[in-house]
Amino acid sequence: MAYKFQNISVLVIESSRALFTVAKDVLTTFGIKEIHSAYDIKKGFEIFRREKPDLIMTDWLGDKNDGLTFIKQLRTDNRSPDPFVPVILMTGFTHEDKVIAARDVGISELLVKPYTALSLYNKIESLIENPRAFVRTRNFLGPDRRHKRIASFSGPEKRVMEPLPVRR
Repeated sequence: MAYKFQNISVLVIESSRALFTVAKDVLTTFGIKEIHSAYDIKKGFEIFRREKPDLIMTDWLGDKNDGLTFIKQLRTDNRSPDPFVPVILMTGFTHEDKVIAARDVGISELLVKPYTALSLYNKIESLIENPRAFVRTRNFLGPDRRHKRIASFSGPEKRVMEPLPVRR
């Protein structure tokens, strides 16, 4: 399905201005008109609070794991205007421990760099077509980390899906 994205707003947090420009150009080709930029998590959280974007795309932001810190903050900080906002983490780090760390802070989708316009479009489309329920525990708030449902699992730890209130 071809979507028209002209009415959504996106916050892109990218440490490289050149890579921000690439992301902005791709989003513009999708028809997105409202694109906000930040180059660090402090400014990113400030823009997130003020603009309340419909989608956030963030880079890993270096060796300090700032991108993950930002995602955890927007999911758990009581100043967060929307802890349920979809987040696409753009990263070149694909080692299993990095992917697990990203999943465990509450990313919605992982987009591996370098990426194509089609792969970004597919991630955004997946957020629309296959939204995952959010899970809240003592230590986690984010999309259900399971992409697949295994009907045959019936152990005592099987979670029951309960609908959460619709965001916005």
